[in-house]
Amino acid sequence: MPLVSIITPFYNAENTLAAAAASVLAQTFTDWEWILYNDCSTDGGTVISHQLELQDERIKVYSSEVQTGPSNSRNNAVVKSTGEFLAFLDADDVWFPEYLQHRLHDLNRNPGAAFVYGPAVYFYKNRTRTQQTGILKTDFFEPTELINKFISASASTPCPSTAVVRRHAFDRIKGFRAALVRGEDIAFFIELNTHYGAYFQATPLVNYRRHADSATSRANRAGDRLIKELNYCFWLYSFALEQQRSVWLRSAEYYYYAHLVEIAKEKPFFKSRILLFQYLSRSPLSFRAYLFYAFDCLLPFRLAKRVRYYLYRILS
Repeated sequence: MPLVSIITPFYNAENTLAAAAASVLAQTFTDWEWILYNDCSTDGGTVISHQLELQDERIKVYSSEVQTGPSNSRNNAVVKSTGEFLAFLDADDVWFPEYLQHRLHDLNRNPGAAFVYGPAVYFYKNRTRTQQTGILKTDFFEPTELINKFISASASTPCPSTAVVRRHAFDRIKGFRAALVRGEDIAFFIELNTHYGAYFQATPLVNYRRHADSATSRANRAGDRLIKELNYCFWLYSFALEQQRSVWLRSAEYYYYAHLVEIAKEKPFFKSRILLFQYLSRSPLSFRAYLFYAFDCLLPFRLAKRVRYYLYRILS
């Protein structure tokens, strides 16, 4: 039984899957299996995956009969896997050769960490830049220590391709939330840190591809990214409420409301206020937050922000 299971769901990845495969096959750590899960691809990615399966017996390809999305695809791939550790690799990303070796070394040195992650190097067609994670140095984080950083976005949640997770921790939280189309990775790492510690390795070991065919880019072109992310915002608020952490709740309220404003900004003034009021009227926000944010239904956003600031100063 291999020590590490590499988990890669893919959909129409013919332009990037070969590069991801080359990075897997180049790993200095070799005790792995690679689970490729085809989520109803319609391009040449299906052929490439089966060619890889014939090339190396450690590579196994599975296919879904209906398109299930990233959460279900990752969860279904994990069910097919056997490794003690789960290494997630999106089909358009690339690992450095020593990636798995370093991740396992860090997990072995930090038994209290359920997952280890680090920054990625974003690479575009003609340039690269290192991800700014909000965490400046290699460090261990206790359970719950990262959650408000993730919720408030003062620290970036891990890109799945940068994280290796202990299987028992994945099983405890039952994997990725299938109901979330957007933000499922953020929810996953928040839930992990609720119960377990985490280790951050500041050295970049992953190339994260930014391109027009990525899932994020497709959602942006479709124009429904912010709407889909509202489901994550509802989940986040419910999570903070369930955990009874006031700091998390305030951060979740602000995160949710910021998405409402971004959605409303896409409409003319009166239509945007009607839309914003409709969302607020059925939102999970606390009564205090509702009163603060209701100013935006009547005032320009900048003026409403000032009013809220002075009210906050008076009431604090």
